[in-house]
Amino acid sequence: MSGTGHPVWGSALQALRRSLYAQQVFSSMLREWETAGIVDESALAPLRHWTEASTVCRVEALGHCIRLHFLKPDGEAEGERLTTDLVSLLYRARRADAKAARELETLLSARHVPEPWSAPVQTWHAQRRVWLKASLAAVKARVSPEVYERGKEKRS
Repeated sequence: MSGTGHPVWGSALQALRRSLYAQQVFSSMLREWETAGIVDESALAPLRHWTEASTVCRVEALGHCIRLHFLKPDGEAEGERLTTDLVSLLYRARRADAKAARELETLLSARHVPEPWSAPVQTWHAQRRVWLKASLAAVKARVSPEVYERGKEKRS
């Protein structure tokens, strides 16, 4: 196989890994805010909730993507099932990210977050969303519309 990896899952996998990387940095910042008392724990709780929800979705989606990357050609039924769930997980992560964005904006607007943290946390939050969107686009471009739509409908 060439350096780009699997023709279908390589780009989705790479984008999802980048999204998870940004998620890890973002989560690390929230953890520091909490443990160092930088942001009040009760004010931070809703953002932590949605960040944790999106983390779980990303981790599970990444696992599906890795499994799909190595799936043998005769695993069509398993591949379709995993792909449908992968799309669902990516949409669930996107929804959790949107809710986290609202919570982050609330914290920033209420000046709960010290100024030096504002730009970095917004950058990492944006990066996790950008790469998640890229992963979704890569999957959508490479799977059948029927499978993609089933996953999209399953997102709840």
